[in-house]
Amino acid sequence: MAKHLAEMDLTEHNREALFDGGVLAPLLLMFSHNDLQVKTVAIKALKNLSNSKKNGQEMIRQGAARPLLNLLFNQSIYTASLWEDLATIIVQLAASTISQDSQTPVLLLDSDDDVFNLFNLVNVSEPVVQQNIIQTFYALCQTPSASCIRTKLKEV
Repeated sequence: MAKHLAEMDLTEHNREALFDGGVLAPLLLMFSHNDLQVKTVAIKALKNLSNSKKNGQEMIRQGAARPLLNLLFNQSIYTASLWEDLATIIVQLAASTISQDSQTPVLLLDSDDDVFNLFNLVNVSEPVVQQNIIQTFYALCQTPSASCIRTKLKEV
């Protein structure tokens, strides 16, 4: 199932319907698998599904940001393309937090360490990852928590 999700060309409606059908929990469980190929398929599927503002916000609400950030911060064990996919998901999640309609805004980065660790990834040699990290901070600086993010970035 996850392999097909990773490869399918989905419309926004299909992404949201799959997500509403409960696909997130099984994909997150695949992150704990020791096999890198299993993790890769799950990440590619989430990359495809996170390209929807509604899904991105819901992924953050359901706790997907923490394992994704942890995987991104542990760059030493992944291929360049997998690392790029993780960075793409993070930027898509950040973009989903702009102009939120809900009364309780979702926050992608919930700690100072997350901001500092993410910013440190700008120093990596992968240009796509660098670009996605910069785009993530750009998006976060347009969210309801923008002043907090700007303050933390100034500290860095």
